[in-house]
Amino acid sequence: MRMFRLSLILAALLHHGHGYVNHHNGLPKHRQYQFLQQLTSHIVESPPGELTHEMLQSTPQLLKGWKSCNGNRNGKESALAVESLLKRIIDERRAGNEEAILTTSDYNVLLESYATSGAGVSAAERCERILMEMQERYQNDADEFVQPDLDSFKAVLLSWRQQAGSEDYAPLRAQRVLEWMVRLYKDGENHLAVPDEECFQTVLQTWSRSRHVDAPQRNEALLVSMERLYKAIQLSSLKPSTACYNAVLSAWAKSNQQGSSERAASVLAFMEDSPYVEPDMASYSTVVGALARTNNPEDAKTAETLLKHVETCFRAGNTDLQVDTLLYNCVIGCLAKSNANGSYRRARAVLDRQIQLNEDGCQQCRPDVYGFTSVIGACAMETKERSKAFGVAVATFQQLRNHQEYDTPNHVTYGSMLKCCARLLPAADPQRQKWVRKVFKLAIENGCVGDMVLSRLREAASGDLYRELMAGVDKYNLPGEWTQNVHEKREERKKKQQRRRAEV
Repeated sequence: MRMFRLSLILAALLHHGHGYVNHHNGLPKHRQYQFLQQLTSHIVESPPGELTHEMLQSTPQLLKGWKSCNGNRNGKESALAVESLLKRIIDERRAGNEEAILTTSDYNVLLESYATSGAGVSAAERCERILMEMQERYQNDADEFVQPDLDSFKAVLLSWRQQAGSEDYAPLRAQRVLEWMVRLYKDGENHLAVPDEECFQTVLQTWSRSRHVDAPQRNEALLVSMERLYKAIQLSSLKPSTACYNAVLSAWAKSNQQGSSERAASVLAFMEDSPYVEPDMASYSTVVGALARTNNPEDAKTAETLLKHVETCFRAGNTDLQVDTLLYNCVIGCLAKSNANGSYRRARAVLDRQIQLNEDGCQQCRPDVYGFTSVIGACAMETKERSKAFGVAVATFQQLRNHQEYDTPNHVTYGSMLKCCARLLPAADPQRQKWVRKVFKLAIENGCVGDMVLSRLREAASGDLYRELMAGVDKYNLPGEWTQNVHEKREERKKKQQRRRAEV
């Protein structure tokens, strides 16, 4: 009777030539999940040797149904359900049912389910073990039905990439799988194991996302190996891509090794001269981001040169290089951190070009508060042309206030302006008192008085002026309206998110 009920369920759900697992409009997701559990239990709990033709025919669709349910919530359970179905088919085969046959496609569903399950390192370990068992059965038992193919290996590589940020040995394991693929192919043990560009890219990204000190060198060596293999077998699918080079750039950009930014710039220069690969916006953003981490004036010049190159290419019609706000902010920030006299003029010139390009129709490069504030910060670092630098800072500050289509000043903007007052105007200059008072009152009006603003106020104002502006308010218990728009931790998170956009 139970077998009959299962047949009726399957007959109903497989109506119109597809199973319910692919019919997204017929059932709510929770009902689909319940049916998956129910049908899986019917098959798994059936005694060996008693699976019907209908049951065996429905299994591949059940596998796909579990795969489609995979995610952070049900990922591990889905993978375990898929594995239980495969084990049940194996038991059925051993019981003498010749219709019970598993294929590489079935195993790939299991591998991909584990790889995307979110179950951590145990899922990656299980993935790799299943792949090894498939290869052993193909190689030792001549079972061609389960010969691992490219998708099999990719699923395992993906599973290790998922662990790159949490497990130090993840890139080592990923590279071991990749090297095993090459060996299997070269030794004639699996002609489907030849890796393609995506396989190398996955391992390169695993290294670049890891915490290994020598990740940049590992990535460069792996890229060289990829190029040699490509030249040796002349397989177009193995040709190194921009994304592969970007993974190398990303590793150097994250590195704390001395000269890492210069090395990233050198790799980018190689890409620019190469007839085989062209840098994209991620390439330039990654390198400029690396240069922006230093205080080296020469790195600032390099960043400025790279930006001008991208601007020229963009204006010439290169749609692959669409200059954006992030790139401009990085270059302006690089100039602000260089501490070189005259950098404020160059930073302002970059902002002017950005504004002009935006007015010419480039929407993705719209200036924002970070760019304007970085120019003000660059002004504050000037030690020679202090009066001129203060004039540029005031003009930049006023422009941001008067053009809300760009953005509105934040607590860092007000703090940077107070820093300009302290460093660029003599203590006895009436303009200093005037601008300190004005900037701080604007900060109060806009709810932007935070720790940074108070620190800069103490630096810029005389004792009497400080007490006057604070009006008896305790700095440890500021009024809510003074601080309502201060999000110092949120601003730092936003900057980190912007930096990640360029990462691979």
